[in-house]
This record gives sequence, structure tokens and C-alpha cells, in this order.
Amino acid sequence: MLEKRIISTGYANQRRLEIEYPLLLAIDPSVNNLGWAIFDFSMGGEMYDISSKGWRYGLIHPKGINLQYKWKDAYFKLKEVIGRDRHITHLAAEWPMYFNGMRGKLAAQQNFTVNLASLIGYLVGKLGVKAEFVSLWTPVQWKGSVPKYVTSSKFVRLFGQAARQVANTQSNDVIDAIMIAEFWLSLYNRQKFTWQPKQQTVGM
Repeated sequence: MLEKRIISTGYANQRRLEIEYPLLLAIDPSVNNLGWAIFDFSMGGEMYDISSKGWRYGLIHPKGINLQYKWKDAYFKLKEVIGRDRHITHLAAEWPMYFNGMRGKLAAQQNFTVNLASLIGYLVGKLGVKAEFVSLWTPVQWKGSVPKYVTSSKFVRLFGQAARQVANTQSNDVIDAIMIAEFWLSLYNRQKFTWQPKQQTVGM
């Protein structure tokens, strides 16, 4: 069998590392209560072991006199938990959508959906995540039309007993961020992203 040898350039090697060892940030966006979750492939943690080294998660409260200052504060608070010397390679976030009904109309009138979208765009730019490595899903796309307590129950079911303590002590915004990360990881493991190299079977 002939073996193809590939000499990697610096860019090609960096891209290979980004794909094989992602540093994923998932966020449940909010200008008031922003849930975040990080899964670091380089730590070798088990995907469904929330207590493993690969997982970190939490909640931040952006502060500021206006929306732009809240963007900036959210970025600096996220950089603090990410680490000054670490670079997020992939980002997954819930993309705001318009809901029918009084609550949805009120949110649209008060620019809540626009504010969330602008926050995501700002964070993507400041964190320097490549456009192809940004995943955005509406709530219906990543979890269906279910309330937050159903997502929390699914989190415990998937992650086991250790997750129960997390669900009891963390807000629904944090649980949503973890489950957005889980949705991303399940797609990654099944090679559903277009940027993932497809495994090919080479015949003799």
C-alpha cells in the first residue's frame, strides 16, 4: 500500500490542532445573566463526566451604563475564566428567535432579540473565533420547544448522578450553556460539521 506523506505548513498544522483539540466555548447569551460552559479537548476529559478536567462552567453578570459597555464587560469576564493565554477555537451559542404571543412581541419591541444577537457578534469578534467555527442554533434547533426544567432533567439523565448537584446549585442559564456544548459535542463526535475532514476508506 502506498503511503501518502503530507508536509504540513504552520497554518495547516494549526488548523489540524484546532480541529482535533478544540477549545469550545458555549454560551446562553444574555446582557444580564450569561451562562457559559467550556470543554477543553486537550485536557482529555470524558464528555459526559461534568466533574472531569475538560469541563468548566459558570454565570457572569455583564455590567455597564449601556449595551456597548455590557458587551465589553462580558468579554473581559469571559477572558478571565478562559485564561489570558488561552484562545477559544470554537464557539456555540443560542441564537435569538422571535416567538409569537405577547411575551415574544414584547421582547421584540424592547429589542431583546437584537441585543442578544449583537452581544454574540461582539464576543465572536473580540475572541477571534473563525467564522466557520461559530455554531448558532435557535432554541428550537438545539433543544426543541421545551421549557428550561426539561433541559435540566435531560442534563441529569445524560450526565448522571454528579450532574444532579450541578443542577441543584447552578442556574438554568448555566445548564443551558452546558447542554448547548453537549449538542455541539454530539455533532462533533458524529462528524456533522462541514469543516471536519471526512474519513475515507482507501482500497488496494
